Amino acid sequence: MFLALVLFPLGLIAQAAIEPAYIAIQQEATQIARSLVQPLQLNELEYIQVRELAAQHILALNDIADYYRYDEEMLQKKTEAAKQTYDRKLKYILNSTQLGNYLALQNEK
Repeated sequence: MFLALVLFPLGLIAQAAIEPAYIAIQQEATQIARSLVQPLQLNELEYIQVRELAAQHILALNDIADYYRYDEEMLQKKTEAAKQTYDRKLKYILNSTQLGNYLALQNEK
């Protein structure tokens, strides 16, 4: 019983620390997906898929940044690999016209 009383508050503290980070990732992913709705003419299902993919990508980039913070060369390589993975997965969501528009947007940046 004592152990449960000690561990339960620790679990709440850990959850409270995780929730703001999770919310921030979801907000950023939503912002990314919303910014693509008009230029790519995303329907609702595509919007949801892009938002979820963006959240996974943001999480991956955060993990890479944490893990390789002291190795700039590996940080760049892993970040580029994550970007390529994101683009490859995006190809499965978008049709050819949308993909062309996405690539044009990326070239403008």
